[in-house]
Amino acid sequence: MGRRGPLPKTRRAAGPKAPAAKMPVPRWLPGGAKKIWSTIAPGLLESGQLTAATVDVFAQLCCTILELRALATTIAKEGSIANGLHGPVLSAAHRAAAKLRGTLAVLTKVLAIDPAAANRLAASKPAPEAVNEVQAFIAKGRRPEPTTEAEEEAEEEAVQKFCAGLRMR
Repeated sequence: MGRRGPLPKTRRAAGPKAPAAKMPVPRWLPGGAKKIWSTIAPGLLESGQLTAATVDVFAQLCCTILELRALATTIAKEGSIANGLHGPVLSAAHRAAAKLRGTLAVLTKVLAIDPAAANRLAASKPAPEAVNEVQAFIAKGRRPEPTTEAEEEAEEEAVQKFCAGLRMR
């Protein structure tokens, strides 16, 4: 449940029907980041999350994962506590890893890799039918005209009930 009742039912954005073309790996990526790219990119291409507009963000994500792996190795060897002037403190590697985890979280939200961001992105895209109905309404600039006699009578009756309700007040 949301704050004010049940959450609305969202329509998931449908991924592309055919697999997307292979996205070239940026030449400036380090070797380890290229391996990460080749592991994760095919799934993102199929789901439509990796596009020409998000290539640089995804490349930064691959570099961040590579740096986090290196820091995790350093922390495993040296530990996450160092001796400072005033006693034990968190090591520089531990502090850098904490910052990179925050960066990683932001990048996954931008790419809509995490489930919450993917749902928000899917919910923010209006259904094509709804857009067409809204555009048709705006184009007409008024209510659609009733097409049958029964619709005309029902509309007239609704208007009379509404006006009668206003008179009673």
